[in-house]
This record gives sequence, structure tokens and C-alpha cells, in this order.
Amino acid sequence: MVYFPFVNETFAKWLQAELDRRGLSARELALEMHSSPATVYRVLNGERGVGREVVGKIARALKVADSVVLYQAGFLARDPEDPTQELDP
Repeated sequence: MVYFPFVNETFAKWLQAELDRRGLSARELALEMHSSPATVYRVLNGERGVGREVVGKIARALKVADSVVLYQAGFLARDPEDPTQELDP
């Protein structure tokens, strides 16, 4: 399993806001991800970064594109849900 080398605090806040908005607990997200609750708690507490596998599991659990989660985690420079953003030259 490959982890990105840093923990993105902004991502943890976004993920918690998504859970709150959807009325999901961290444990429920973990069940949807087929992961341990400890994995989700560590991400939410900023103790663990996310890798491609975890990004994919979060995206599938939230029923959003991987690119949305990658953007929120800071790995894409452009918001995939905002077509008005221009690409950098």
C-alpha cells in the first residue's frame, strides 16, 4: 500500500463536513469503504495521509468520482466539479 507523504488537514475537514452533510458517522463510512474504522478515524484526526487505494474507497463510499476526492486531498490543481476553472498554461 502506498501512502502520500503528507497529511492534508484541509482534506480531513472536508471529509468530516461531507460526513456531517450526509448524516454518516466515521464508522458507517468505514463500513461502506470495507475498511477499518481506525483508518477513517486516523484520516479525520490528521494522523494519516491518504493513498490511491483509500481515495478510491472514499470516493466509492461517497458515490463521487475519484477526481473529486483527489482534488479535496490536494493532489489535483483543478476542481473537477468546476468547469469554469482554467488550466494553468
